[in-house]
Amino acid sequence: MEQANMITGITNEDIRTQLRNDFFANSLLGNYEVTIEQEGREVTLRTGSSQGGSFEGGYEFTNISAPITVRDNFRLAIYPQDFLAEIVKFFGAEDMITGYKEFDDSVMVKTNDALRCHTIFADAESRLVFQTLSGYSLEIKHEDDHSLLELDIQAAITNPEELVNIYHAFFLVLKAIG
Repeated sequence: MEQANMITGITNEDIRTQLRNDFFANSLLGNYEVTIEQEGREVTLRTGSSQGGSFEGGYEFTNISAPITVRDNFRLAIYPQDFLAEIVKFFGAEDMITGYKEFDDSVMVKTNDALRCHTIFADAESRLVFQTLSGYSLEIKHEDDHSLLELDIQAAITNPEELVNIYHAFFLVLKAIG
């Protein structure tokens, strides 16, 4: 089994430089995986794509995930405000208001703690990333014995600068959750 690449850094600029260089050196045809260790947290970042074959459709994805400790069963899910989200809202799904107008107009938020959610998205830079990103979901997933913060994007992000910016926004949310 192939060992995943590891990046370790203290500052965001450390991570930015290493991730950019590692991505250029190791992303083959859009497939890439790295574990990033920053501020005592371990984040896994993966991208992948396949053109498919004769009758198969292709696929693309970017996934960023990190284990988290959630002491109070906190729930959070956000995804872009699109046609499907409007249909879901029409049938009764609740869309929390965070208090950040542009963010609230661009994303659908599901949480059991609106005040905590407001604090988590206090950083304007991370809000902007999620406001402009499409085809994604960011959520806390509770498994039997652990929880994950996971960002799933329905595209292979192959631009290193965009990938770094998305990672940074994810990391800010991860830190804010605790």
